[in-house]
Amino acid sequence: MKEAGDTSELLNISGLKATAQRIAVLDAMRLLGHASADDIKQTLESSGKSGISVATIYNVLGDLKQAGLLRKRMSANNKMYYDITVSDHCHIYDEASHTITDFNDTELMKLVSGYLKNKKIANFDLDHVEIQIVGKFQKTK
Repeated sequence: MKEAGDTSELLNISGLKATAQRIAVLDAMRLLGHASADDIKQTLESSGKSGISVATIYNVLGDLKQAGLLRKRMSANNKMYYDITVSDHCHIYDEASHTITDFNDTELMKLVSGYLKNKKIANFDLDHVEIQIVGKFQKTK
């Protein structure tokens, strides 16, 4: 994600007007890291910002994605999540809690990306690679 001192500045650097809705949604994403529109709505409501509709949240998420501030990610449970980290990285999806966690393994990303780039899939231009490792975290005693 592009660095900036505050959310308004980050939006402006990215070419977006710093509206109250954009600031609220981007602040929620910075807090959550990975979130669905419903997760963001719940976070906003719990922080006293209940006046933003889910439709508005989806519109803002689209703007933030278009500006390069977020990436869309489909989870293993077929739910759309947004990711504040836009650089290539892996994810761990916990089936028990339905949570996504970043898993930074540059060696794995290089290995898979390099393999696919050399594979030359017919009539397909590779944009980027997303790796999601699915399982369940063991409960610690």
